[in-house]
Amino acid sequence: MRGVRDGSALPALVDLALKSPTGFGYALAFGELAVGLGTSSASSPGWRRSEAH
Repeated sequence: MRGVRDGSALPALVDLALKSPTGFGYALAFGELAVGLGTSSASSPGWRRSEAH
């Protein structure tokens, strides 16, 4: 794991994953959900107000 940590862009994240793998997994899962919900709601047709004609 030291090689992974040394070559990683954010070594602190590798340290966090080693110290608390369950917490790190939950953090990743919640982040993925947030991004997924943010991109799906922005791409849905109802996200903009329709102009009155």
